Amino acid sequence: MFDNTRLVALVGTAVALSSCGGGEVERRADTVRSDTQTEAPPAAAAAPAKLGRLPLLAAASPAGKCDLRDVPASASGASGIVQNIFYNSEFPTRTVRLALGDTSRAYRPITIDISAQQPSGTGFDDVETIWVLFNPGGDVRSGTREYKASDNSAVEKSGLLGQDTSEVKQLIQSLIATCGRPIQ
Repeated sequence: MFDNTRLVALVGTAVALSSCGGGEVERRADTVRSDTQTEAPPAAAAAPAKLGRLPLLAAASPAGKCDLRDVPASASGASGIVQNIFYNSEFPTRTVRLALGDTSRAYRPITIDISAQQPSGTGFDDVETIWVLFNPGGDVRSGTREYKASDNSAVEKSGLLGQDTSEVKQLIQSLIATCGRPIQ
């Protein structure tokens, strides 16, 4: 019926295999099966991030130019924006737009858009922007940062960085102090 020679051979093979690996199959990360594709070599280290290098959130200087513009009720619509403060400076080259809501908001700023640029040394400019949306209580609802080389050779995007919220709020206070009190 059953050939004992065969049984002995099977048991011997099982014992030999179990003694090689301690009875368990060991999987090694550096082992590649011949029937699978190999992974690509590791990528070179990424260049240092450009986000956060331009002085986007520096305090407003009296040397900058302010422009306060009321938003007509017919144009304000669902946004709730009743006034914009525009601020431009040359050192750093920066443009800021602060959109304010009416006095029914506990925290009047609704959004702030900031863009700064400086020569990169390659004949092009480095441009960084930040945009922040506030809820009526003053908490950040959303925010983004973006870096872009003016020749489109590099783009980086992220959410806000660690200290952005507090620094944006300090800039807002500085803008209001520098550009005058917003309408009540």
